[in-house]
Amino acid sequence: MSIKQLGKKDTLIIKDNFILIGLPSLLKVYRDWISDNDTFVRRASAFEIRDKLVAVKEGQVSEVIDFLAFCKGFIDTKKKTPEASSAKPLVTVYNSLVDYFRSDYLPITEINY
Repeated sequence: MSIKQLGKKDTLIIKDNFILIGLPSLLKVYRDWISDNDTFVRRASAFEIRDKLVAVKEGQVSEVIDFLAFCKGFIDTKKKTPEASSAKPLVTVYNSLVDYFRSDYLPITEINY
């Protein structure tokens, strides 16, 4: 497989139909999940990806939600409203979380109470 057979730059989606038809069904399911969760795949360890693919195989498909991306989107939306000043403490909390985890990616499954 070459870069030309993938989608746009920085994506993991296969655009070549010849390859898609030749993939066994389970590999296609894995490939679709990886394409849909490329942010998680880029930042996860091999063991975390293996565990997710086992869950996909067993039918326990779950979407990986990036908590910090959700927070950033909420803050950006809040800044566009008349209550924009109430977003300042949220930005502080967001930045603290990014500093603490040393990453701007935090899957919601990693949050334990």
